[in-house]
Amino acid sequence: MAIAVVAVPTGPLWAFSAPHPPQPKQLTVSGFVIGRIAKGNKIRLGILAFDPRTFTDLQSVAVALILHGQVLERVTFFVREQQLQLGDQPRIDISKTASLTSGFFRMNPRTVRLIRGTFAIRVTMWAVVRETVPKATTVRVVATGEGGQVTYAKEKVGIYGGFLTWGTFAIGFLLALLIGAFLANLRWSRRYRALRPSIWDVLERRLREERVRPGLLAGVGADGGSP
Repeated sequence: MAIAVVAVPTGPLWAFSAPHPPQPKQLTVSGFVIGRIAKGNKIRLGILAFDPRTFTDLQSVAVALILHGQVLERVTFFVREQQLQLGDQPRIDISKTASLTSGFFRMNPRTVRLIRGTFAIRVTMWAVVRETVPKATTVRVVATGEGGQVTYAKEKVGIYGGFLTWGTFAIGFLLALLIGAFLANLRWSRRYRALRPSIWDVLERRLREERVRPGLLAGVGADGGSP
């Protein structure tokens, strides 16, 4: 009984800490895309990578557009060097102001944001979609470790082939209103012209009246009687 009493904690019964979820035992990666992947849109790319040893063992993280097994575009961030690479272009420090332009994206390295933890990093960056991305394209995030190990994950991201933003939607809506008003006005003017008699109709009616008048006058005698 005495041993049991000593073993009971002296604090309140609810003062306990929940166990932390188990950490992955190997290199893992996940990602996200904020915004519509459509021509003319600005989107935000995000990558979350975890290394069970330390985040400094991460060599690079990347986002790739894949179509039928072929890489259409690839954005790579090198962790230690803090450099950004777009496509096959040379790397550039994220402190630079020069923009990077490739087939599908245009990016500013200064938009890269890095949050580091003991075993994980979170990288976000902004990109402008320059060209229409095929709808069958998939988005894949990749993490590469210093030892050469590579892991990737496929993200469920919608691809939109059209160019539709709030600005273009408003412009299209106004154009539709103007075109509708023009067509309605054109239809009404044609109907009005069809209802209104033309000058030829007026002349023809007057000629018919003139042809009838002489016959009526000839049929009346001078004394008011008929011949």
